[in-house]
This record gives sequence, C-alpha cells and structure tokens, in this order.
Amino acid sequence: MSASWQPGPQGAGQQAAAQHAPGPPMPVQAPPPQQAWAPAHPGQAGPPQVGRVQGAWPQHGVPLGAPQPGWQRPQQPAQRWSSPTHPGPRTDLLAVLAIIASATGTTVLLGLGSIAGIVLGAIALGRIRRSGEDGRLLAIWAIALGGATIVGIVSMAVTGVSLFTRLIEQLGPALGV
Repeated sequence: MSASWQPGPQGAGQQAAAQHAPGPPMPVQAPPPQQAWAPAHPGQAGPPQVGRVQGAWPQHGVPLGAPQPGWQRPQQPAQRWSSPTHPGPRTDLLAVLAIIASATGTTVLLGLGSIAGIVLGAIALGRIRRSGEDGRLLAIWAIALGGATIVGIVSMAVTGVSLFTRLIEQLGPALGV
C-alpha cells in the first residue's frame, strides 16, 4: 500500500505513512486497570457485581473475536428440517391451478375460469386437509376471486338488462315500437 496524503500539519502525512509501514504488527498493551470504586466497609472484597456476568466483557490480553475465558457458545435448538435436506411441505397443484383459473376467469374468459377456479379451489381444500400440503390460502383466494367475479358478472348483466329495457320503454314510442 502506498502512502497517501493526509490533512494536517506539515510533515504529518509522512509521519502517518511511517507509522503504518509494512512489517510485523506492534503489540498493543492494555493500560493498567484503575480502581474507580472504593470499599464502603473494611473487608469488602470489591465492587458489587450488579448485572455483570462472568466472562461477559472482554478480558485484557485476549484478541478481539477470540472466545473469552469462561464463555460458552449458546446451544442452538434442534431444527425439524433444513432446506438442503428437506424442502418442506409442497404446495398443492390444484390450489395453484385454482388461483390461475380464477385470475384467468376474471380477465380473459369472463366466468368460465371463475367457475373452474371455484371448483378446483374446493377440491384443493379437501386434498390439503387430508394430505397436509401447503396451498390452503391459494385455494381460499381462488374461491373468493372466482366468487367475486361471478357476482360482478351477474350484477353487470342484471344492470345491463334493466338499463336496456328502460331505454326501450323510453324510446319505444319515438321509434314506433
């Protein structure tokens, strides 16, 4: 690494480069501990250990990141399964097909896909209950989306027919009907 310019008084950059010259690292010595607590009673050994756990703070002379004396790694709970060995429950295929059919019935097929989504979602819920596979929410959303689409289509059809009949009633005398 080359020395670079550092702001400061003249020559400070050269001193900093000399301090960081390559070579063996200089040993760091910890300052001697200072007594910040005086015993209240004669014979009292040291400061009270309130909230302090043995080995909770780094000890002097132990490199940072190394295990401290008296410290133990916490035990990890045993996992039921891990991702590489067992990927977990599978998603039911009928639930996936149900949500796809309901979405298609809402956008493209206007009703046919919604009916298929409701039927596939109901069958998927039964299979999921028996097998324990994932996909329950997909099946429920497929039924809800399919039902909402069917209700919307029926309400639009009824509104359209009523508006058309009202238009014919109003324009009928003018058209001679």
